[in-house]
Amino acid sequence: MEERKKIFHSRPIFYCFLALMFAICTSKFVFQGNLKYIIFDAVILAIFVIYCLCFKRIKMLFAVLGVCLIGFGWFFVGTSTFTGKTYLGTQQIVGRVSDDYQNSNYSTSSTIVLKDVTISGQRAGNIRLTVSYNGQNTLKVGDIISFYGEVQNAKLFQFENFQSFYYRDRTPYVCSTNLSDVVVQGNKIRFDESFRLKVKELLYKNMGQENGSVAFAVLFGDKNGIDGDTYDAYKSAGIVHLVAVSGLHVGFLIALIGFFLKKLKVKKWLNFLISALVLGIYAYLCNFSPSILRSGLMALIMFSCSMSGKRYDNLSALGLAGIIILFFMPLSALDIGFQMSFFCVLSILVISPFLSKLFRKAFPKVVADGFAVSVGIQIGILPFMAKMMTTFNFLTFFVNFLIIPLFSVLYPVLVVCTLLVLILSFMGFLLSGCGFGFSLIKEIAVFFGQTSAKFTLVPLDIFFSAFLYFGIFFASRYCLASKKFKAILSSIFFSLSAVFFGLSFAELPTAASVSYCYYFTESVVVLHSKNGQTAFVDLGSYDFCRKALDSLNIKNVETAFVLQDTTYDIMVSRELGIENVIRWGSGQGFDEEVVVSLDEVGFAGAFTFCYKSYENKILGLEISFDNTKIFILKDKQTDSKALGFEDYDIAFVGKQTEVAKDCNENCKVLAYQSGEFVDFNFLQNGNMTCNLENQKWRCLD
Repeated sequence: MEERKKIFHSRPIFYCFLALMFAICTSKFVFQGNLKYIIFDAVILAIFVIYCLCFKRIKMLFAVLGVCLIGFGWFFVGTSTFTGKTYLGTQQIVGRVSDDYQNSNYSTSSTIVLKDVTISGQRAGNIRLTVSYNGQNTLKVGDIISFYGEVQNAKLFQFENFQSFYYRDRTPYVCSTNLSDVVVQGNKIRFDESFRLKVKELLYKNMGQENGSVAFAVLFGDKNGIDGDTYDAYKSAGIVHLVAVSGLHVGFLIALIGFFLKKLKVKKWLNFLISALVLGIYAYLCNFSPSILRSGLMALIMFSCSMSGKRYDNLSALGLAGIIILFFMPLSALDIGFQMSFFCVLSILVISPFLSKLFRKAFPKVVADGFAVSVGIQIGILPFMAKMMTTFNFLTFFVNFLIIPLFSVLYPVLVVCTLLVLILSFMGFLLSGCGFGFSLIKEIAVFFGQTSAKFTLVPLDIFFSAFLYFGIFFASRYCLASKKFKAILSSIFFSLSAVFFGLSFAELPTAASVSYCYYFTESVVVLHSKNGQTAFVDLGSYDFCRKALDSLNIKNVETAFVLQDTTYDIMVSRELGIENVIRWGSGQGFDEEVVVSLDEVGFAGAFTFCYKSYENKILGLEISFDNTKIFILKDKQTDSKALGFEDYDIAFVGKQTEVAKDCNENCKVLAYQSGEFVDFNFLQNGNMTCNLENQKWRCLD
């Protein structure tokens, strides 16, 4: 049989996709003047230019550089099309409750995505709404609700981390309200929501809530219904990817469609149309998640190659699918789900063949190939897992090798049984049988999740991860160069990754600084002296505080000052290793607490502090260090004349922008929102830090 021609031998589409993704992911930080990203971009581009010139790939060089330039601008296209209008003050909000919601762990609030929204009579984008309630949440999917509240712009970046859930749900606004303030004006449910609710009802009825919630997540990627113990079991065993709809699920779905169409002897062009229609409907029901789009597009490319008599090339298909997605959703390049989906496939193509040859020396071919795929995937996505999870199970490789064959049977059976029961409700016993399969998977997950063969994951430096991936790729068979050149190129990247890996653990000297960070309703101030001592004023969640410290390259915190009534969390302070917790008034009896009186001057290492009051009411916290005098205003301040801002270098006023007029001209005022006398505000400038040595302010986001 004559061998089919490859569509692309040198794979320019794949390299163009990498260039586009590379540019989108780094453009924000390059244009902000982040030196690390500028050097990183320069090194990568220089190596690629040398590679193309040495092998006379001039066309590829210009194509990739052109796409890279487009990518730098395409990032700003993505942010500008997402960012909504800024609303100040209280607004009337009317919107429809979607089925995208999540209940709090304490059953006192729910986070809901409102769609078809109008704000003060004007059409607007979706809103991520937090509804607080006492008792029970009575809102239903499709309810059209009306309420008054303050609309805030969603922040896509927090300490250089992309908040993908805002972009994925297309929610440029956030808001909060109490259930008692909500008026339900009607109900209007969409087809996809109605379909998902009907499927959920059938799954829960015939499989029970525990297995039904897992089955629903397997079908649509909605993990909100899974109880904590079950999710932790999947997470500990390293099989949580089963409940996140991905290429694995689409692959099984395509195989199922192909099986039936082959039995029916359907022609190729009709096969393509039917497959495209089914995949399109499935992507719609899964809210067009990036992983579904990637795998669906690759499947359609494979079908089109078969129809045209051309040989299918995995890397070219991967690159083309990526370019199509990024063209319509540019910021998906920053979504960790999108990145994991693509690097999972890349790991199978690049890492698994090498491992397969190695394993075949000890195992039969079928076992070696299956185990190689499992290990290759886990190696490839390890940097992403380090950002998402805290531990890694060494037995994950074996667990996936054991469970994937079982899941490859269970998933198609679940799809077929679900469709049958939707049509013929009396056949619900079929879903009960699927429930036993999920029970077995959970038992396996619990068994292997309890092992001691785990180690703690440390979030890996992004530059280390990038150089490591480049090194692995250039060492693989997909790099079309001589062995000598491949060895040199891969050695360079492996060496660079080792350097950045070492730097990520090094404690570099940091300048004295003052930082203002905001977390939903809580403001956090980080003070760092020139002798290396650090103090927090109030605390957010541990994750938020740790990200703030990492962005400032600060490892340890010695002191926490408690100012606001709602921000003190002893568990967070203990997790951060804070030995001294200073607060005014009465303490709570913890060993770390140091209780002081109002207007009493105290000392905590490099910091001199005083909780200032007026007429026996606390005004705020005054702190001095390194010739800098700071005032942090307490919430619910009523008498601005008592503040006496004329002596301060920096003042933090939160949402009380009206008091900024009392500050002296040299005092820098930081607030939550803009105001006439406010120098920096969180809504426009994001999280900010000031280097006290050169008095330069910069954004941490």
